[in-house]
Amino acid sequence: FPVGAVAGSDEVMDVFDHTREGGGWLMHGGTFNANPVTMTAGLATMKQLTPQVFERLDRMGDELRSRIQDVIDRREFPAQVTGKGSLFWIHLTDRDLTDYRTFVSSHHDWSGSDYFAHHMLDRGIVCINRDFGCLSTPMGERELGIYVEALEESLDSIRSGARAGLDQ
Repeated sequence: FPVGAVAGSDEVMDVFDHTREGGGWLMHGGTFNANPVTMTAGLATMKQLTPQVFERLDRMGDELRSRIQDVIDRREFPAQVTGKGSLFWIHLTDRDLTDYRTFVSSHHDWSGSDYFAHHMLDRGIVCINRDFGCLSTPMGERELGIYVEALEESLDSIRSGARAGLDQ
């Protein structure tokens, strides 16, 4: 279920609170604000997210990032992977990324990201064109293997100059 949140310190959030002195001068609307079905789904999910579940997601994330980097290294592809926990990001640059500043100034190949996303989509993997991904609790070794296989095939197709969606 889609859900979003806006959070901040009391001082920042006071601008939304019409019940407080000097507050409430800023309106905030959204499609899923106070949606009871979304909130029920969110609460049910949060109740299932135990420390063991987070540990499993962390292990899967570590494994997937390692496997992605291995694919990149074996193909000598100008890319690298970063991330933490269940999150990962494939950066289409060979510039060494060591912190946020090097990431922001890395001149990421956004058009290449679009191309990469189309190649992954051709192999059944939906990813945004920013090469960012995350794992979820229903995933396991099978899904990691499917992703890695699609990545291998996509990088090989990109390297050979194949056009996504047209050469299959």
